[in-house]
Amino acid sequence: MKVNATGIHTTITVKKSTKNDLNFGDFLNNNEKTQAIINEQKSNKAFNTLSTSSIFNPLYGYSVDNNGFMGADFNKAAGLPDDFKIHSSTLKEIERYNETMNVYSVMKRNLGSAKYKKTFDNIDMADTIKQYYKLFSTITHDNKDYPMGVSIDTGSTGFSFDYIGDVSKYKVTNIYKTNEEVNYAKSIDAVGFNVFELSFVPKNVAEDDKEFSFSPDFSMYNEKERNFIGFLQSIEPHASKSGNTRLSQSALSYALMTKADHENIQAQMRSHNILLKTAEEIKNSGIDELLKTNNEVARFLEKTKV
Repeated sequence: MKVNATGIHTTITVKKSTKNDLNFGDFLNNNEKTQAIINEQKSNKAFNTLSTSSIFNPLYGYSVDNNGFMGADFNKAAGLPDDFKIHSSTLKEIERYNETMNVYSVMKRNLGSAKYKKTFDNIDMADTIKQYYKLFSTITHDNKDYPMGVSIDTGSTGFSFDYIGDVSKYKVTNIYKTNEEVNYAKSIDAVGFNVFELSFVPKNVAEDDKEFSFSPDFSMYNEKERNFIGFLQSIEPHASKSGNTRLSQSALSYALMTKADHENIQAQMRSHNILLKTAEEIKNSGIDELLKTNNEVARFLEKTKV
């Protein structure tokens, strides 16, 4: 939208005075009203300029203000509080991290960048942030408590051929308030039982490790936002497939080939009793089976569960 500021002098026409018209002398004596009109026009121009800046600096389909923070439209889509400010550089770092660390990104580097230029066609940033903020709110009781660790059921069932997790299915099962509880939880050996050590403050990342780490800039954040970004750094924000996240065509083609290979392997496994027996043993080592025989672990998980 182009802002056309109209000067006060271009809106006033001097014409022959009538009983109902404001004559030139009256106009000169109405300085306060004139100044008020000028001030209002200046205010409208400033407002329109700011609005135009937000509209014409879009990122991931949402507005960005002059300081680089995402606009109210992003907050609404991501389920963030109205007064929550997330910086555009953080979203760019999430994109960079996912482009680097997705399994097809590794294949891209191994096979040559000319063939696999981009892993994702689109990362739904609003939905991805929305799902992680839900986890954060559950774990911290809306940014009030800051535990040392957590267990999350990622809802994974079988092999995901595209290697994109659905964060909307993640469920916090246990919260560990102390380092002792975290260490005990990490000692539990069961398939599918995950323990994440948490931090809500910036973590220094060595320069040599930054390429393969999520390393956002914290310098522009207040404490409230810093806690959430620290949480993202400790849990590592992978793009969620619950929204409109899509692999690029080249990565998807490779993913589909991998899916076919996996289905062939599954078919072979069904024809080999020894492999089926191994699979059954792995299944029986899961957390549900462990709880049937280990009362100590059962009591601990009951104490820490959400």
